[in-house]
Amino acid sequence: MKRYIYRKTYLKKTYRVNAYITIEASYVIAILLFCVATLIVRAYKESARIKAGYVTHTAALEASRIEEIYKKDNFDIEAVKNYACSRVGSIGGLDTGSFDIHNGKNNADAVFKAGAIEYYIEDSINDPERFMRKITVLEGVYEKYKDTVQERTEE
Repeated sequence: MKRYIYRKTYLKKTYRVNAYITIEASYVIAILLFCVATLIVRAYKESARIKAGYVTHTAALEASRIEEIYKKDNFDIEAVKNYACSRVGSIGGLDTGSFDIHNGKNNADAVFKAGAIEYYIEDSINDPERFMRKITVLEGVYEKYKDTVQERTEE
Protein backbone atom coordinates (compact mmCIF):
# COMPACT_ATOMS: atom_id res chain seq x y z
CA MET A 1 0.00 0.00 0.00
CA LYS A 2 1.38 3.36 -1.03
CA ARG A 3 1.42 6.40 1.16
CA TYR A 4 0.15 9.48 -0.53
CA ILE A 5 1.59 12.88 0.35
CA TYR A 6 -0.62 15.83 -0.43
CA ARG A 7 1.03 17.91 -3.08
CA LYS A 8 -0.43 20.45 -5.37
CA THR A 9 0.84 20.31 -8.90
CA TYR A 10 0.52 23.32 -11.09
CA LEU A 11 2.21 23.59 -14.46
CA LYS A 12 4.10 20.40 -13.75
CA LYS A 13 5.77 21.81 -10.65
CA THR A 14 5.30 20.74 -7.10
CA TYR A 15 4.64 23.42 -4.47
CA ARG A 16 4.80 22.69 -0.82
CA VAL A 17 4.41 24.98 2.18
CA ASN A 18 7.60 24.91 4.19
CA ALA A 19 6.51 27.27 6.99
CA TYR A 20 5.26 26.32 10.39
CA ILE A 21 1.73 27.14 11.43
CA THR A 22 3.01 29.54 14.13
CA ILE A 23 4.54 31.81 11.51
CA GLU A 24 1.29 31.95 9.58
CA ALA A 25 -0.61 32.63 12.78
CA SER A 26 1.78 35.44 13.69
CA TYR A 27 1.06 37.10 10.32
CA VAL A 28 -2.68 36.89 10.97
CA ILE A 29 -2.29 38.26 14.50
CA ALA A 30 -0.09 41.12 13.23
CA ILE A 31 -2.72 42.09 10.67
CA LEU A 32 -5.47 41.94 13.30
CA LEU A 33 -3.47 44.09 15.73
CA PHE A 34 -2.80 46.63 12.98
CA CYS A 35 -6.54 46.80 12.20
CA VAL A 36 -7.43 47.24 15.88
CA ALA A 37 -4.82 49.99 16.28
CA THR A 38 -6.18 51.76 13.19
CA LEU A 39 -9.73 51.57 14.56
CA ILE A 40 -8.64 52.99 17.93
CA VAL A 41 -6.83 55.93 16.31
CA ARG A 42 -9.81 56.61 14.03
CA ALA A 43 -12.23 56.54 16.98
CA TYR A 44 -9.98 58.96 18.91
CA LYS A 45 -9.92 61.40 15.98
CA GLU A 46 -13.68 61.13 15.48
CA SER A 47 -14.26 61.80 19.18
CA ALA A 48 -12.03 64.89 19.00
CA ARG A 49 -13.90 66.12 15.91
CA ILE A 50 -17.28 65.77 17.62
CA LYS A 51 -16.07 67.51 20.78
CA ALA A 52 -14.68 70.38 18.69
CA GLY A 53 -18.04 70.77 16.97
CA TYR A 54 -19.79 70.87 20.32
CA VAL A 55 -17.43 73.53 21.71
CA THR A 56 -17.80 75.61 18.52
CA HIS A 57 -21.58 75.45 18.71
CA THR A 58 -21.51 76.40 22.40
CA ALA A 59 -19.24 79.37 21.62
CA ALA A 60 -21.62 80.58 18.89
CA LEU A 61 -24.56 80.22 21.26
CA GLU A 62 -22.82 82.15 24.05
CA ALA A 63 -21.73 84.88 21.63
CA SER A 64 -25.28 85.33 20.32
CA ARG A 65 -26.69 85.74 23.84
CA ILE A 66 -23.80 87.70 25.33
CA GLU A 67 -25.85 90.80 26.18
CA GLU A 68 -28.62 88.84 27.88
CA ILE A 69 -26.58 86.48 30.03
CA TYR A 70 -23.18 87.98 30.70
CA LYS A 71 -23.82 91.73 30.70
CA LYS A 72 -23.53 92.02 34.48
CA ASP A 73 -20.24 90.06 34.56
CA ASN A 74 -18.44 92.17 31.87
CA PHE A 75 -18.09 89.06 29.72
CA ASP A 76 -17.25 89.94 26.12
CA ILE A 77 -16.43 88.16 22.83
CA GLU A 78 -12.74 87.80 23.70
CA ALA A 79 -13.65 86.04 26.94
CA VAL A 80 -15.90 83.63 25.01
CA LYS A 81 -13.08 83.00 22.53
CA ASN A 82 -10.51 82.38 25.28
CA TYR A 83 -12.86 80.07 27.15
CA ALA A 84 -13.59 78.07 23.97
CA CYS A 85 -9.85 77.81 23.20
CA SER A 86 -9.17 76.51 26.70
CA ARG A 87 -11.92 73.90 26.34
CA VAL A 88 -10.65 72.74 22.95
CA GLY A 89 -7.06 72.75 24.21
CA SER A 90 -7.95 69.99 26.65
CA ILE A 91 -8.98 67.76 23.73
CA GLY A 92 -6.00 65.84 22.41
CA GLY A 93 -4.75 66.80 18.97
CA LEU A 94 -6.72 70.04 18.76
CA ASP A 95 -4.64 72.27 21.02
CA THR A 96 -3.23 74.13 18.00
CA GLY A 97 -6.70 75.14 16.80
CA SER A 98 -7.91 78.71 16.51
CA PHE A 99 -11.30 80.30 17.10
CA ASP A 100 -12.78 83.29 15.34
CA ILE A 101 -16.04 84.68 16.69
CA HIS A 102 -18.02 87.57 15.17
CA ASN A 103 -21.14 89.02 16.68
CA GLY A 104 -23.30 90.68 14.03
CA LYS A 105 -26.62 92.49 14.17
CA ASN A 106 -28.81 89.41 13.76
CA ASN A 107 -26.40 86.51 14.18
CA ALA A 108 -23.20 85.26 15.75
CA ASP A 109 -20.62 83.31 13.73
CA ALA A 110 -18.08 80.94 15.27
CA VAL A 111 -15.29 79.42 13.18
CA PHE A 112 -12.87 76.78 14.47
CA LYS A 113 -9.86 75.60 12.45
CA ALA A 114 -7.37 72.91 13.44
CA GLY A 115 -5.57 71.01 10.70
CA ALA A 116 -8.11 69.28 8.47
CA ILE A 117 -10.99 70.09 10.82
CA GLU A 118 -12.92 73.27 10.10
CA TYR A 119 -16.27 74.27 11.56
CA TYR A 120 -18.42 77.24 10.66
CA ILE A 121 -21.46 77.59 12.89
CA GLU A 122 -23.91 80.49 12.74
CA ASP A 123 -26.48 81.13 15.45
CA SER A 124 -29.24 83.67 15.03
CA ILE A 125 -29.90 86.13 17.80
CA ASN A 126 -33.30 85.85 19.42
CA ASP A 127 -35.09 89.20 19.39
CA PRO A 128 -38.61 88.89 20.82
CA GLU A 129 -39.38 92.61 20.40
CA ARG A 130 -38.78 92.46 16.64
CA PHE A 131 -40.89 89.31 16.45
CA MET A 132 -43.78 91.01 18.23
CA ARG A 133 -43.52 94.01 15.89
CA LYS A 134 -43.72 91.71 12.86
CA ILE A 135 -46.73 89.91 14.32
CA THR A 136 -48.47 93.25 14.96
CA VAL A 137 -47.88 94.32 11.35
CA LEU A 138 -49.21 90.99 10.08
CA GLU A 139 -52.31 91.30 12.28
CA GLY A 140 -52.92 94.80 10.85
CA VAL A 141 -52.59 93.50 7.30
CA TYR A 142 -54.95 90.64 8.09
CA GLU A 143 -57.58 92.96 9.60
CA LYS A 144 -57.38 95.27 6.58
CA TYR A 145 -57.68 92.35 4.17
CA LYS A 146 -60.58 90.88 6.16
CA ASP A 147 -62.44 94.22 6.05
CA THR A 148 -62.00 94.58 2.29
CA VAL A 149 -63.22 91.02 1.71
CA GLN A 150 -66.33 91.64 3.85
CA GLU A 151 -67.11 94.85 1.92
CA ARG A 152 -66.84 93.02 -1.40
CA THR A 153 -69.12 90.23 -0.26
CA GLU A 154 -71.74 92.73 0.96
CA GLU A 155 -71.86 94.44 -2.45
